[in-house]
Amino acid sequence: MADLEEAVDKVWNLKFLELMRNRLRMGHLRYGARKPGGKRYDYIEAMRTKLTDYTITGNTEMFVDIANYAMLAFEHDDHPKKHFEAHDDVGHAKEKK
Repeated sequence: MADLEEAVDKVWNLKFLELMRNRLRMGHLRYGARKPGGKRYDYIEAMRTKLTDYTITGNTEMFVDIANYAMLAFEHDDHPKKHFEAHDDVGHAKEKK
């Protein structure tokens, strides 16, 4: 089990998580807490926009925003078929040549 912990620690990026957390804090200060029945947001389109922005600019800030939008969509998106079903060995990133 210790080997697994070490392997995860090698790919787990604490700076990235800190940036995500800081962004969420700023959002909370700017826009307040999310309220039940409050404003709804299109997190999916926001992720698409940020990915396009990254491909144009190369600014990795967009990845932090994408990660936060993904987390918010996981929690709050209203897709009618929203569910979680784990799939093993499906849809991995492909190696670049």
